[in-house]
Amino acid sequence: MLRSRLLARVGLGLGILLAIAGLAVTLSLVGIGIWLETPAAPKPDVTVATIGLVLVGLSGYAVFRGGWLMLKAARVALRTPLAD
Repeated sequence: MLRSRLLARVGLGLGILLAIAGLAVTLSLVGIGIWLETPAAPKPDVTVATIGLVLVGLSGYAVFRGGWLMLKAARVALRTPLAD
């Protein structure tokens, strides 16, 4: 019983960390997009940059969703009464 509560709390913490990490990666794409739009900045090949941005954005979103689902599962596990 104590072990399942502990695992639920660990899952809750990991879910929060993953959700924050996913948001940080996704929000960093805004900065990269602004850098690519700056006319004076040296730019890489647009096709390579676009593919990279899409892949990083998708992975950031996947990390965010994984953390969000882990957070929801841990909240349900902490609310569910345990059988003795």
